[in-house]
Amino acid sequence: MGVLRSMSTQDWGKALAVGLLNGIALATILISTMKIGVSPMPAPLGLLFADTLLGRHLPVPVGLLFHLVYVTFWSVVFIVVFRPKLALISAALLAAGLWVFG
Repeated sequence: MGVLRSMSTQDWGKALAVGLLNGIALATILISTMKIGVSPMPAPLGLLFADTLLGRHLPVPVGLLFHLVYVTFWSVVFIVVFRPKLALISAALLAAGLWVFG
């Protein structure tokens, strides 16, 4: 809990901004690869999750919103947990964990 208390409102804002930018960048890659037909997935995972969660087929923007929230959340968690020692290896480990378990 010490890390949470040591973050200022400005630090939380920066973490949220980084998370949103990360989510937007990844969504752009996701949409681009799907449009040109090279995506290894049949549909965006956020959309499939939203469809399953709500029990009906939803439009793509809803899936992108789920994707944005998911990526933003984990980006903020990463920044909070690894704040004292932000490093590329830490980011790679988080990405691998989310890919395997997400």
